Amino acid sequence: ASGIIKLLEELRVLGVTEFVFVGFAGMITEQVSEGNIYAIEKAVSGVGATAYYSDRKEQYPYNKDYFKKITKEINIDSCTCFSIDTPFRETRPLLTELVKQEVHLIDMECAAIFAFAEFYHLSALCFLIAADNLTGDWCPPQDWNNIQSQMKHFIDKLFSIL
Repeated sequence: ASGIIKLLEELRVLGVTEFVFVGFAGMITEQVSEGNIYAIEKAVSGVGATAYYSDRKEQYPYNKDYFKKITKEINIDSCTCFSIDTPFRETRPLLTELVKQEVHLIDMECAAIFAFAEFYHLSALCFLIAADNLTGDWCPPQDWNNIQSQMKHFIDKLFSIL
């Protein structure tokens, strides 16, 4: 999260007011599927960078109208993610608690991006492609070619409407 925030801060100073993040995430429930891309409607923070912009654990897209407009135009499902600072540090008790909170994906950036955008009153959207599987023992993506293809198709579609 701190790396992306550094970049966002520099872009903000240069006058950028709208941000779109597309990244990869781990799946922690069976309700999401490998290779599918999801709009993040809520990010629960487990990252330190978020605390410099907000005292809340739950972060949302600051510009809700922008979120609704774009997600409607690209016809995409949305879900909740948990942002964590460190890869492969998801303990079984943590995952169990997150599933109870209806979290479906784990990433490292979304909560900090949303907190940053709200702090500065900017628009930010986060999209995550479900990749590795954390529902049991960690498992890497089963079809990397499909994930790459889905990502390319999604980015092309996204750029066509932005």
